[in-house]
Amino acid sequence: MIIDFAIENFLSIREQQRFSFVASGRLKDLPENTIELNVPGMKKDVKLLKSAIIYGSNASGKTNVLKGLSFLRNAVILSHISLKPGQPFPLSPFKLDEHSSSEPTRFEINFILDDVRFEYGLSLVPDRVIEERLHTYPLGVRSRWFERKLSESKYEYLYGTRFKPDKVVEDKTRPNSLYLSTGAQLNRPDLKKIYSWFEDLQIQLFGPDPEETARYILDNQQQAVIAELLTHADLGISGLRIDRVDIDVAKRMENIPDDASETTKEAFQSLTKAIEVLAKELGPDWLATDVLTTKMVHRKPDSGEEALFDFREESAGTQRYYSLLAPWLKALANGKNICIDEIERSLHPLLSRRLIEGFHNSDLNKHSAQLLVTTHDATLLDQDLFRRDQIWFTEKDENVATVLYPLTDFFIRKGDKSLQKSYLAGRFGAIPILGAGISHDDTETSK
Repeated sequence: MIIDFAIENFLSIREQQRFSFVASGRLKDLPENTIELNVPGMKKDVKLLKSAIIYGSNASGKTNVLKGLSFLRNAVILSHISLKPGQPFPLSPFKLDEHSSSEPTRFEINFILDDVRFEYGLSLVPDRVIEERLHTYPLGVRSRWFERKLSESKYEYLYGTRFKPDKVVEDKTRPNSLYLSTGAQLNRPDLKKIYSWFEDLQIQLFGPDPEETARYILDNQQQAVIAELLTHADLGISGLRIDRVDIDVAKRMENIPDDASETTKEAFQSLTKAIEVLAKELGPDWLATDVLTTKMVHRKPDSGEEALFDFREESAGTQRYYSLLAPWLKALANGKNICIDEIERSLHPLLSRRLIEGFHNSDLNKHSAQLLVTTHDATLLDQDLFRRDQIWFTEKDENVATVLYPLTDFFIRKGDKSLQKSYLAGRFGAIPILGAGISHDDTETSK
């Protein structure tokens, strides 16, 4: 579970902005939207939220909040294995002032794992880590696991009494990789556990991959469940077919088209040689792979017979909903976190609402899974769906930098049914300030 996280000097975010899943102690409505805690280092009356939603105009930075969390996740799980020595981090600091581009980007996240609170912090510039730290609260008091700081071109390491120093991990940690990532790759069990927590974070920025969804369905025997959810969504679908098509890479490389150009033939020959090297290094089984195909079952109204539709023949909304169901089920089943950018994209508001309500339903969400979404859909601004502390906004300040703030910063009456109207009227900010647009005379001139 995430407690909170903070981002500084990243994309449109200049000053530190902190998002929190901590429930407001003064709000008593919708208790089913909260998670009871019994964790050392946190007050007994503190609860976490099962979901939250972020509103903001286009280019206000709401997606960048999720991108910041995604960058931190990827830095943890990929820095040691994906970045080559000397290769820079793909950082994008704030660009609209004179000094931020040369300042470090900073991240901090507080989370709960195995009923223990952890705090991980990271400060970095494109070519190196400046500071990295991991603290924990096993008995309610902060205890240092490790701290890594750059001092005069040399890294200094500090360790706590509950964490065993590891010179091998130190020596293997490059300036452009994380100690946490390196230690996990070198099979330190304590660090591997933290690494796995980051790996399990699901952050859907551009939409999930339907083949990945299909693979999850088959691996977890969820085909009947997904088919039932699709049927209940009133999409005209009565069933689901997923087929596994085996592909032999080597055989495909033998079938060069007769009318192929010389350039194509040369490319095939080069690729064939590369495959031979990979097969020798990785074994012949590496050449065998499979592709999953998804088809939706519809019924002909006159005869009731089945008609199979290829996934690509379905509407954008059907594709989007289907692709979101597997990550949604995965998070609920395992008590994980999932973040979805623009949850309403191609979806009817009632379908978006259905996905959100699943996280508030204690029968479905038995393991304290959490959902964070961004949206433009004002119909979700409903106090029957969200508590006030679950609703957040982003807008740009006078420095054109993103500011993130919750609805609890405003006085709102409990049960107020006009949140949507108040938001669109600009009461909470986070809406576009539109100009007059083009005039009739302008259109006449353009003829």
